[in-house]
Amino acid sequence: MKENVMNNSEARCAQSCRGLCAAIDAALQREKETILQYASLRDKCQYPEVNSMLNELILQCQKSILLIEDAKSFLKSKFEVLEQIQDSFDL
Repeated sequence: MKENVMNNSEARCAQSCRGLCAAIDAALQREKETILQYASLRDKCQYPEVNSMLNELILQCQKSILLIEDAKSFLKSKFEVLEQIQDSFDL
């Protein structure tokens, strides 16, 4: 099986996900960690403009998480269909 190292990430792409894509999982983890980091910075800062900016960044990350989760769900469904098609040829 061919493996490629993905740029700027520890995830390896085996190009045969079977419903579990390392790139999507890494992106989700990164967004969740970013939210925690922004929230921590926001909680330590008392400057209103900085708090507002960090809140906006947190909202953007939350939207990104929803987008990534939707893509993950779509790909999982797609992989299931492809697997069913493959299984029908194995009979």
